[in-house]
Amino acid sequence: MPHTRSLYLRLRIAACFAGVAMTAVATPYVEHWDTSPPANNGWFYFDPDGGGDGDIAPTWKATGGWLDSGYLETDLGELGPWTPTGGLFYPLYTYGSHGSYIVHPIALTETPKISLAINDLTVGGNANLQGGQLRFWIGEWSDPDGEGPLGPLYSFYYYNAKALAVADGWNLRSVKVTPDDGAWTEISDNQDKSAADLFVNPQQWGIGLVGATAAPTGLLGFDEFATIVPEPGTLALAALAALAWLQRPRPGRRPRR
Repeated sequence: MPHTRSLYLRLRIAACFAGVAMTAVATPYVEHWDTSPPANNGWFYFDPDGGGDGDIAPTWKATGGWLDSGYLETDLGELGPWTPTGGLFYPLYTYGSHGSYIVHPIALTETPKISLAINDLTVGGNANLQGGQLRFWIGEWSDPDGEGPLGPLYSFYYYNAKALAVADGWNLRSVKVTPDDGAWTEISDNQDKSAADLFVNPQQWGIGLVGATAAPTGLLGFDEFATIVPEPGTLALAALAALAWLQRPRPGRRPRR
């Protein structure tokens, strides 16, 4: 085809422009949970009996925590498994996109690492996870026809390589994730989307209790969550930068929750 090499080079350079635009506006996100309201700042645990969609704000503590400036506390006894994802429990999660919540999009492709301070606050430091482990997960849920007959669509995966250990005292845990599908275990998927499909900016994500044989008990504290997030408009800015470069005037030519 005529001008194939030229087009290829132009697309490569445009991709570089997009990458630069995305990198330039990606910023660290550190959640101290040190202000109120809203104390939970868009973070939840899942309780199917808690009303609404089951998104329940953990208890906010104004003092204590990793920096002694506040933290979130989840009573594991209040958790309940979400039916579409089997026996998993969700003690802490948030949304990358949602119509009415405070949201926290994450740029896992920028810096695929998260860290979180965890403390077993149970009397005696003996939370019973019922044989389960805390693991990072990503997911997506939608219901295109609302109350219609088709039902919701969803995809959920947890990361295999590293569990987040629970111990008495504040301990900073971290995990570095990869988009490689082999590094993730499918929790539930009825729309044929892989973990790699969700990786760029998952609709929802957080910490799940995987492998518990019964309902857990005890208190867990969470603080000092950190990762890299894209600023609002990052993807649009990147696309516009690339598009503007591709469509710039050239000699002899006239100047898309």
